[in-house]
Amino acid sequence: MELISLAGYAEEEKLHIATRYLIPRQLEENGLRPDAVSFEDNAIRRIVTESLDKNDLHVHVPAGAIPKDGPSAGVTMATAMVSALRNQPVRDDVAMTGEITLSGLVLPVGGIREKALAARRHGIKEFVLPARNEPDLAELPAEVKDGIRFIPVQTLEEVLKVALPER
Repeated sequence: MELISLAGYAEEEKLHIATRYLIPRQLEENGLRPDAVSFEDNAIRRIVTESLDKNDLHVHVPAGAIPKDGPSAGVTMATAMVSALRNQPVRDDVAMTGEITLSGLVLPVGGIREKALAARRHGIKEFVLPARNEPDLAELPAEVKDGIRFIPVQTLEEVLKVALPER
């Protein structure tokens, strides 16, 4: 999904265009169900009125070669958006997974073992995961756990404190 400038339109028109046309079209083009991602009007309004004047924010969810299903990239996508809006890079030694609710709660996801193995292969030092997935860590071999600090979280705010530390 790309956020684009809609020059020449009033704020309410931009909100209507984004809500009724741009967002649904991008969801469809990227193979996402209409209920997979939702944006509240006040969030869209803020993006339209504040962010687009100062920032270019692009969210691209291609249907490409890497199979994806489920909501486990929610915290990663939200962190990337906050990073772009703050103009603050995400730490490159952190991996994360978790579904995120509209209120910012981080919910459990599947595939923790596989994600931890991939993190280990890529030299990740810290792995942020939903607190309710912490029991899944017991299934990991010691050599996978060795060298990675697993950080269980319950909210997006906790994720951001790890991934986007204070400057």
